[in-house]
Amino acid sequence: MTWTEALTVNGSVGGTVRIKCTHVNARSNTKYFCKGECRQQDVLITSETRGSEKYSIEDKGNAFITTIRNLQLKDTGTYWCGIGRIGPDTYVEVHLKVDDGERIPFLCFTSIYFLFLTAQHSSSLRGLDKTQKCRVCFG
Repeated sequence: MTWTEALTVNGSVGGTVRIKCTHVNARSNTKYFCKGECRQQDVLITSETRGSEKYSIEDKGNAFITTIRNLQLKDTGTYWCGIGRIGPDTYVEVHLKVDDGERIPFLCFTSIYFLFLTAQHSSSLRGLDKTQKCRVCFG
């Protein structure tokens, strides 16, 4: 196995992450994204297969972007961005941590106040921009 420095990605339950992996001389080679040991049965999606509701890949030549939607706590783990090559494939290690929203999902600032939002606020604030979120916080 040949790989580069690992990436760390954080997401929240129900959210989406986009993971960009860059490889040297990947061009038209098959790109794939896998979890665990990255054997054939561990491959979640390839650049040659159609995406799913959960996973998709955008092939950018020497890079590719994998999107994971509707994150769940069980999605936490080690993944690999792989490039199929003649000889050994190359990999980028990806550590994904999915948070359940119990931590601080957003921080509101005004000139003299700030507020840490808790999990009870987070569901009602989804889809709002920063200004709207602060209006909800501060009324």
